[in-house]
Amino acid sequence: MDSRSAWQAENRKALEAIARSVAALQARVITNQADPPRSSNGPYVEALARKAMYLASLAELASVETRITALKARLVAGYPHSLLLRR
Repeated sequence: MDSRSAWQAENRKALEAIARSVAALQARVITNQADPPRSSNGPYVEALARKAMYLASLAELASVETRITALKARLVAGYPHSLLLRR
């Protein structure tokens, strides 16, 4: 990063992207709970569709968790050039 403000802007972008992903996931889960997948092929196919929906939601949640962990590590490490400024 060229400057601390650019580094902070990147952190804000990452946090905003995480917030958008969480909001989209929450909206999808709420929508699917209110109107679960239906099939004219019977309850077995509906159950498979629900299972697929839940597994996709869990995969997306794991992705969000990974992005949060990466952002936390980046914040804990601090601004990359701060060590040079201390000398």
